[in-house]
Amino acid sequence: MSEFHTSTLRIIHQYFCNGIYHPVFWSVVAIAATIAVNSAQLFHLAVHGNAEFLFASDYLVDIVQVTVSLLFILRFSMGYFFGPVGETILLLLQNIGCGLLLFHHQYSLVYTPISCIIKVFIICQIACPYGIIAINIVSDWCKDDDDKTPPNYREFVIDTNNNFLPVFMGHSFLCINSKFPFAVWPVSVTLYKLAQSVIKFYCIHEFCLFEMVLIHHDIISEGLAPDYAEYYTPVVLGEVKHHPEQVFASCHGNDLCI
Repeated sequence: MSEFHTSTLRIIHQYFCNGIYHPVFWSVVAIAATIAVNSAQLFHLAVHGNAEFLFASDYLVDIVQVTVSLLFILRFSMGYFFGPVGETILLLLQNIGCGLLLFHHQYSLVYTPISCIIKVFIICQIACPYGIIAINIVSDWCKDDDDKTPPNYREFVIDTNNNFLPVFMGHSFLCINSKFPFAVWPVSVTLYKLAQSVIKFYCIHEFCLFEMVLIHHDIISEGLAPDYAEYYTPVVLGEVKHHPEQVFASCHGNDLCI
């Protein structure tokens, strides 16, 4: 099982995150496509006007979907988390967002003529983070006093935010702007949509790596190494090459591991 876990980590990290979905390459493509598309639009507006064909809402939701991707990269690729206040604000915003995705006719897919199966999946996806919160509270409450650990609000709110973020990543694919009426080169629009989608797949794979390491090694969110290669690359101690699982097992429970 541990060998399978390590191999899966290596495949996702090496071949997907650092290969097919390489963030630097696709970010350059996204930036170049954005410049090409919007410069053509600005030139057309400066010469011909016709601003009535552009809708601010298309660009606002595009900014939202880019923000979601940046949050994933900050948290699961770079290991950066906000302080208690920032995490609390993020949690409030995500709860507001969940409310909009469930009850607002303009933003919710529940009120669109899509398959009922997809609607049920959307509702379950939004409900899952709340269910996880309830399970964690009940399980902690049922523990013996000797097994209970002092509550850490920041760690709790970080984990809760991490559970909510996939909801918005799933919806953010639909928010990628495809309405550039004055774009001169259609290929630039295609490249823009492709690059944004690939970056999102990169974010999803980074999230999977984060959760796999978090669960398997029982490490708190901010205790994860910034480079996931550390969790599958053999470690050389002296002249003996050790499997990462052996090193983590020997260090588990110790304050210092040499």
